[in-house]
Amino acid sequence: MAFNVGFRVRTNQDVQFSQDQSKIAVGHQVFGSVGARLAVWKNKLDIIADGFIAAGVPDQDVQDVPFEVLGGVRAYFPLGFIANVAAGGGVTRGIGAPQFRILWGVGWQFQKGKVPMRSAVNPDPDGDGILLGSDACPLVAEDKDNFEDSDGCPDPDNDKDGILDAADKCPNQPEDKDGFEDTDGCPDKDNDKDGIPDSEDKCPDEPEDKDGFQDADGCPDKDNDKDGIPDAVDKCPNQPEDKDGFQDKDGCPDPDNDKDGIPDVKDKCPNQPEDKDGWQDADGCPDPDNDGDGIPDAKDKCPNQPETKNGYKDDDGCPDQKGPVQIKRNKITAPPVYFATGKARILTKSYATLRLIAKTLLDNKWVKKVRIEGHTDSRGSASYNRRLSQKRVDSVMAFLIQSGVDPTRLEAKGYGEDRPIASNKTRAGRARNRRVEFTILDPAQSQNPSPPTNP
Repeated sequence: MAFNVGFRVRTNQDVQFSQDQSKIAVGHQVFGSVGARLAVWKNKLDIIADGFIAAGVPDQDVQDVPFEVLGGVRAYFPLGFIANVAAGGGVTRGIGAPQFRILWGVGWQFQKGKVPMRSAVNPDPDGDGILLGSDACPLVAEDKDNFEDSDGCPDPDNDKDGILDAADKCPNQPEDKDGFEDTDGCPDKDNDKDGIPDSEDKCPDEPEDKDGFQDADGCPDKDNDKDGIPDAVDKCPNQPEDKDGFQDKDGCPDPDNDKDGIPDVKDKCPNQPEDKDGWQDADGCPDPDNDGDGIPDAKDKCPNQPETKNGYKDDDGCPDQKGPVQIKRNKITAPPVYFATGKARILTKSYATLRLIAKTLLDNKWVKKVRIEGHTDSRGSASYNRRLSQKRVDSVMAFLIQSGVDPTRLEAKGYGEDRPIASNKTRAGRARNRRVEFTILDPAQSQNPSPPTNP
């Protein structure tokens, strides 16, 4: 930018315009001009502007003051040649201010470094060692930090990560802005320092626990087997606890809780070891009383054969081949039951026998149903004998019920003389035919007088 001021001395006179016959007084003047240049393309093209004004002394009408403004461009060519073009006009009608005009011109200037002359212009105003013409920022010194140091401009944030180099620990590497230590200016390729790059790490801010379980995903696995027991206290961190109520806090599955060699999935008693005594050893349950006769195997001389409970050596656990009352196949055998002649009254000498039969039924619950069967000899009419036999078995049934036997386990049937087992022609035969029999009605169990033995 440049400007000048001057004073013009001349005789006062009136100047008349021919167009409208108006007059303007002209005399002494104070004048001034200003010029400006703006480089828009370094050493190639400038924008130029110029203004001129003059005022009469001692005073002059404002409308008569000449005021002109011009604008244009200046182009630079090789070998120092210059071309100017400008246009403009008067803002007022004063003398010296044309309505419009165009100016152009060419010139030449000395080329830098080729003409031995001393310049009054400082070739390095900012003192950064980069001379004018090469310094993009001639008034601001280059920061000389080995980052774009040849352009002459300081770079307060080399990596343009928003963190000034003065506070940036990695001024030439932009911060990755991932919410992890974003104020230090350094990119963090592995935030949690677990050796897995953040680009592959599903949990970039949580270090992988490196326990051999899914270690490539970058996420710590606090409960590998997801059994609800933290790996820190889980004795089997990669095997889920089976949660079956047996040692469920150690984190290890227990496929055979009782360690009897039978897997829990097949073991009917998974928390009680099989006793391995040759009796139902495949079910996994201990059998403290194999034959179910109420006598523990430890005291049972016949652990796989139930005691008959007939009042004869009932504590040894063995079925008795002797004794007044016995269970054989589908029958309960006992001494004869005696009645008064021609009557249904039981003689007292048979009370002991019936009490033993009642005890046998009470002790052998597996016998579900017994039919009391009455028989006679052939003396008398058949209908009479049938009625008599029915009355007699009804008396026996009543005696057993009074002795504690459940009525639902009993039924009575009188057959009269219809089912003889001997000849009615002899006294001995008739005595055998007069009898009371006890038949077990659940033959499936009566084949063996106990629950089924070895399968």
